[in-house]
Amino acid sequence: MHEPGDDESAIDLVLQSADGEEYVLVLVENERWDGPGVTDRLAGRIERCVAYALDGELVAAFPAAAGKPVRVHVDHLEPLDTDVEAFFLRVADDLGRRGLRFSSELLERPPTQPD
Repeated sequence: MHEPGDDESAIDLVLQSADGEEYVLVLVENERWDGPGVTDRLAGRIERCVAYALDGELVAAFPAAAGKPVRVHVDHLEPLDTDVEAFFLRVADDLGRRGLRFSSELLERPPTQPD
């Protein structure tokens, strides 16, 4: 069985919401949006989240997730441009039709350390 974090297309983290009513599959995207194939790779990772949630792997790994809503969340270090905003809107719409939620958040880059 695929476990979060075991390969480059993996889910980075599985969280339960503070109220215990939602499971969140977290992807961390640290590449620049204008890099070649970044959104294609992210789309593949999102599809992996969908499969993990809908094919029973999530519940197998976390039995308390049975019957709970699932959200795919992307943390990113680069501000969204209009193309990525449109991509995220399409993702949210697609996931919504499949019974999942979607969110994203811009994180601050860690400060660089002097050498």
